[in-house]
Formats: sequence, C-alpha cells, structure tokens
Amino acid sequence: MSSTVSPFRDWRWDPDGTQDPNGRIENMRRTALCLLSTASLLLALGCGGEINVQENIIGLWSLETRTLPDGQVLPSSEITGWMEWFEMDENRGHVTVGLSSGEGELQFTGAVYAIFGLNFKRETYLRIGGGYGSKVRDAYETPDALDEGRIAVDGAKTVLTQGDGATWAFDGESLTVTHRDGKVDTWKKAS
Repeated sequence: MSSTVSPFRDWRWDPDGTQDPNGRIENMRRTALCLLSTASLLLALGCGGEINVQENIIGLWSLETRTLPDGQVLPSSEITGWMEWFEMDENRGHVTVGLSSGEGELQFTGAVYAIFGLNFKRETYLRIGGGYGSKVRDAYETPDALDEGRIAVDGAKTVLTQGDGATWAFDGESLTVTHRDGKVDTWKKAS
C-alpha cells in the first residue's frame, strides 16, 4: 500500500517554527491576510461610492419669487428668471442664469463650475446687466473671473456656498438662493 503525502499536511499554525523553519507558511498567511484586508477595505470604499453633487442640481429652474432685504416679495409677474445647470461631465457643469425685472432690466450670467470633492471653482465668462446677484447696470462683461466655494450634501439637499458668501440650497424640486446683500430668490425645478 503506497502512502501519499498531502502537500497541505504541514499547513498549520507553527508558533516555534519547527515544522516550517524558513517561515514560508507564516509569510503566506500574513500575505493572504494583508490581501484580504486590502480587498475588504477597497470593497467598503467602493460601496460607499463618490458623491455625485450634480445629480441633485442639473436641469432647468424657473424663478418663483424674489424677496428683497426689506421683506417685500416680488412675484413672478414683476421678475422672471431661468437657470440651467447642464452637466458637461461628472466634475464640470455649465450654468446659465437669466433674469428680467422690467423693461430694459436684463441680467445674464454664464459660468462653468468645476467640482473637486466637496469644493468647487467657478469661472464666470460672461455677465450682462451686472450678472446674477448684483445690481442691474448697463454693462456687458467678459470677465474670466474665478471664484471658489464649498459644497455640502445631505441626501437630496445640496448647498453651494459661493466665495462671495451667497448660498445656493438645492432641495429636491426647489432651490433657494440667498445673496450677500440679503435678497432671497426661490426657484422651482422645471425639468
């Protein structure tokens, strides 16, 4: 009767190293444990996923009301506006905002937002009539202005805090923009 020797016969814990004097088995165990730990960590990080900030804010928005710093509310019959956030790729969005608040009072802003985790940079490339958030004035500018800000995400709510202190709070189908001068614009998602 021939006896066969299993190659796994000595694969057991050997604290004093007598059965594995070169430490090959222990090294293999440590390597396997390290690989398993690394794979588990990568899986856990992968399952958490990246936050897609633009997911909550892309689309077309229409202005519902503007509340002035003194509390006076301008209805949509006195001021009209639209905003579109168009996703260029997963880290960049093209944003256009247009407002009209009476005869000859037009404001328009064009900008590109670049998102880096929970920070962003905004490059404003066009302002007409002073641009969104400023006082109306006769001006046509191509400023190539840069601004930076922070992003906070909580479920369907995404808040962009602009470098000038203005906040854009997207919450489902509504958007509230609070300007640095105290004006508050309420927007509704149109698409």
